[in-house]
Amino acid sequence: MRDPIKLYVVKSAGLFGRKLVPYRGEKFDKPKIWLVFGARGSGKSSLLEVLAHVYATKNRACIVDLFGARDGESLAWLRHPNVKSGAWKALLLHSPRISVKAPCDLKLYEDFCEEDLFKYDVIISAPQGYADFDEELEALKHATKVIYNPRRNTGRMVFLLMREAASWVYSRIRVAATQAPVKAQLIHLLREARHMNMAVGFDTQRASSMASDVRDISDYIVFKKLTHGRLPESLRFIFEYFDLDTMYNLGVDTFVFAKDDGKVGCGIFEKPAWHLETGEALSNLGIEFKEEPGLDEVITSRELVQLIMQRMDIREIAAYRKISNLEKRGFLKPIDNKKRDRVYRLADVVRAFREAYKIDIL
Repeated sequence: MRDPIKLYVVKSAGLFGRKLVPYRGEKFDKPKIWLVFGARGSGKSSLLEVLAHVYATKNRACIVDLFGARDGESLAWLRHPNVKSGAWKALLLHSPRISVKAPCDLKLYEDFCEEDLFKYDVIISAPQGYADFDEELEALKHATKVIYNPRRNTGRMVFLLMREAASWVYSRIRVAATQAPVKAQLIHLLREARHMNMAVGFDTQRASSMASDVRDISDYIVFKKLTHGRLPESLRFIFEYFDLDTMYNLGVDTFVFAKDDGKVGCGIFEKPAWHLETGEALSNLGIEFKEEPGLDEVITSRELVQLIMQRMDIREIAAYRKISNLEKRGFLKPIDNKKRDRVYRLADVVRAFREAYKIDIL
């Protein structure tokens, strides 16, 4: 991608009109917030991928793509030329309930940590790596906690890619009584992004789905092909520069933007060759996901002791101590705390042994 994105701004052309001139004020060297909205299939994800690519190549930013679409398009980073050549190192996060084969490093989502932001150039989380939606939301919450840790080392720029901002909002609503604190938290996180050396690119289908406060703190509001929903009153000024027909018929590789400093313009970008097309098989990426058998089952403490004795080649008393240690350290909790025989979810047991002892107990 020799010149992946070009920007143009509207300039006055005397008394009788306006003209577009190249905009050279954006160097992509500072963390900015890019809010992109438009109809389904309008090229929102492609544009975000190009922005992430530009930030990574110009600033060596770590691309964190944790809010992927249901078709797994975030996995397409694994065929990015820099990843395939080894110039970029990629990490794929997943659930302990899903076994994965992929041409990159793998890690359980609960093990994702600050050091990964320096060790890897692309960090991916895709829906296919989780057993259900609830588990994926748990992964999003953990990732948010790591990325926005106020004590995090901000020596390396991060580009956080959120393909559908509603996913993050929903993941936070699950732990809040109402939407109000969730929206307030999103606004706070976006405001703090620049102080944490983090650029953010996120999209949504309708501009009205993002609160006006979110739009107001965005450095760039990017319009792709509009959907049938009406624009909020505060954004209708764009029709003074680009007519309705233009806004409803923007090409996949074109967009219109409004900057926080009042500049209005448009841009073109080269659609990334690595982008995953709708309906394209994940097998084309060399990735396989498989839910591990039996992980939705339960296991009693007696059965678990026998399993530990066989797997770790230790005595019964030592096996009971292993279980007790896991419970005391918070790695494992019983779902049925009977006096004689406790019951655990097998998925929790597998995850606990991987986290605490770095072994696969099954």
